[in-house]
Amino acid sequence: MPDILEKTLTTATQYRLLPEGEPCQLIDGELIYMTAPNIKHQELSVELTLLLGAYIKSHQLGKLYHAPCDVFLSENNVYQPDLLFVAQNRLHIIQPDGIHGAPDLVIEILSQSTYYYDAKKKLRNYEKYGVQEFFLIDPEDNEVIAYRLQNGKYAEAYRETGLLDSVVLGAQFRFDP
Repeated sequence: MPDILEKTLTTATQYRLLPEGEPCQLIDGELIYMTAPNIKHQELSVELTLLLGAYIKSHQLGKLYHAPCDVFLSENNVYQPDLLFVAQNRLHIIQPDGIHGAPDLVIEILSQSTYYYDAKKKLRNYEKYGVQEFFLIDPEDNEVIAYRLQNGKYAEAYRETGLLDSVVLGAQFRFDP
């Protein structure tokens, strides 16, 4: 009988031992290495950071972070979403090494190399661990797909170009970088 090779899962404890700035995320126990995002991705990330950041700060809603910032969801899932928001009443989940628990809002800007992880695996885990709002944005056409947590499950709230309508933040943001 042939030997069966079992895949060894990486843990958050092992992930923490990687050199700072290592371009990877821990997704379902697997280290996934990522290349730098393209220019359209970067422009969109900067635009959204400026739009949301100014609003969040002026209304004292909480804290906004952008990648790379580790989000420790479980022992086998440590993500670096493009943008994430933690509400004022949940700032205790922010620790020196990252966010320990589900942010209130997550934005993932899609790319060819990350689409599968962002739109499938990470979506399922953001839902499982309680991220209230999750936005997928295609930087090629600025299409936003918004998901909101309802009774522990994501429901698609809308699809629209250039609009981020957030219940968590209580505001709409139009963008076109």
